[in-house]
Amino acid sequence: MLVGLAVFVLVLLWWESPLAPVAADNGVYRVRIIVLGPDGNPAEDAAVVSSLGGETKKVAGGWELDIPSARPGSSRRLTVQAAEPSAFLQGSAEIDLGEDREPSVTIRLRADSSAKVRGAVVDAEGRALAGVRVSVAGREAEGVITGTDGGFVLAAGASTGQQVQLSAEKTGFEPLRQYHPAGDEPAVLRLQRSTRR
Repeated sequence: MLVGLAVFVLVLLWWESPLAPVAADNGVYRVRIIVLGPDGNPAEDAAVVSSLGGETKKVAGGWELDIPSARPGSSRRLTVQAAEPSAFLQGSAEIDLGEDREPSVTIRLRADSSAKVRGAVVDAEGRALAGVRVSVAGREAEGVITGTDGGFVLAAGASTGQQVQLSAEKTGFEPLRQYHPAGDEPAVLRLQRSTRR
């Protein structure tokens, strides 16, 4: 009986070793994620999510993501996203999950400048104003002229939620400078008639 137990332990150790004819599959990909800020230094406060779900854990030097495998040898595309919303930074990376059960990926965060700013220009009584030139500070060359509905849509050059300064000008009205967050919340720019003669 003691010999049988010893043989069982030896077979078990051999089966878990690299010399085993078939590698043990624990059914989990353990993805190592390193997130770097724009300066190339580790971004320790980033939020990390994956397109395939899984449990994300903060570990020394980054994150670790455990994702159950579909079947051995299958290949799946994984997108990992990282963001520091308070700094308006984000980034993502894609990898294929295949035979390697412990792949790694590095994500470099960048300033997000893809948001737009939209809204309408109205007069003191709330009526839409056509022919108003609207622009974002620092991006004046991309300004637009409002149509009959007073509406405008501009590239903000900023991230969603980041404040941008809007400028609205029309002959016969006082110029307006107003801050508004980029994104889906519409801005209302109210122009006052000029008192100058």
